[in-house]
Amino acid sequence: RVALLGFADSSLVLSYPTADMGSLFFYLDWIDEEASPLFGTNMGGALISALAVARKDQRKTRKLFLLISDGEDHGAELNRALDAFRSQRIQVHCVGVGSDAPVPIPLRPIESQESFLLDDEGRLIRTRFSESTLRRIAETTGGRYVRSSSGSEMAAAINTIVRSERKLV
Repeated sequence: RVALLGFADSSLVLSYPTADMGSLFFYLDWIDEEASPLFGTNMGGALISALAVARKDQRKTRKLFLLISDGEDHGAELNRALDAFRSQRIQVHCVGVGSDAPVPIPLRPIESQESFLLDDEGRLIRTRFSESTLRRIAETTGGRYVRSSSGSEMAAAINTIVRSERKLV
């Protein structure tokens, strides 16, 4: 079973734990098609929300937390979230995706014309991959960190993390 949370400045529970993988793809497609730009990234808030979703799950199974991000964090809650995970001995595994160079944030194409996210003054907003934040999250909680340079190796990275957490009985 898998749950899905989306996050930017705030987090949103897209799916509570489910075995219906089709519903997860529905939400991933919905996110991809959503045209509204979302500003900022608050990974600490997302992690706290993920912990709350796991607590609400009636099944007392071991939970695996996987954070997929470019690592850029503009929130103020990351230290609090890491303290909560560390005190409960819960690992957070991270997959880092993004460009090493600052890149503009693309918006959904309008009539096949590419456009990028702009600030209030009309200047291009750029994002930058922050591996150190993701490494810190993984190291602090005892999780694993995997880099996905192009995104094509993301499935293998996720599979590696999931396989390493499964207990054979």
